[in-house]
Amino acid sequence: MVHWAERKAEEVVKTFREIRDVLVCNGGLSVSGLQHVGRLRGEVTIVDTVRKILEKRGYEAKHTIVLYTMDAWKGKETQLKQFSDPEEAKAFTGRPLFLVPDPQECHKNWVEHYWENFGNYLQHFALDVEVVSTKELYEKNMRMKEFIVKTLTEKRSEAVRTINKYRGRNPHPEDWIPFNPICEKCLRIDSTVAVSFDEKTGIIEY
Repeated sequence: MVHWAERKAEEVVKTFREIRDVLVCNGGLSVSGLQHVGRLRGEVTIVDTVRKILEKRGYEAKHTIVLYTMDAWKGKETQLKQFSDPEEAKAFTGRPLFLVPDPQECHKNWVEHYWENFGNYLQHFALDVEVVSTKELYEKNMRMKEFIVKTLTEKRSEAVRTINKYRGRNPHPEDWIPFNPICEKCLRIDSTVAVSFDEKTGIIEY
């Protein structure tokens, strides 16, 4: 009997070995609050197991974890209670996670505060994990920038159709621009609506 992790490794090889020199085993985590032990299973230990199987079979592989630091902070009751003044903290609702202050004022922001006690112990459960944030990807990764430009131009209709498959009764209109800018005034990302995109300058109006 073949273990299911072995089958997953086989699927990775069949799908990607012809187009990639390095097989990337990727997981993703939102740093919206306390990182509990349950998150180890899907994004850390399982991914690490598949990577080890690939390497045992002679393939070059790496394990990455993407932190979703651009997600909007929901301002849930449990999140608000982390602050000394929950009412004042409501002003942070809708901001990207990395722009929410650390409620204990011991780290640069919310993300660093809640990631430290989880991220610092990854090496005990998986070796050589590369951690990258979505903020870093958007700002520094050229392939990501190229992907975004394609999504906003030639792949836009396809992107809208794909996203609408999962929106049920609330689909986006066909002319929707699939990008949420961070408002320069209020810093929210959850309520901005892009109205135009200039491919030459890369400027989005909202």
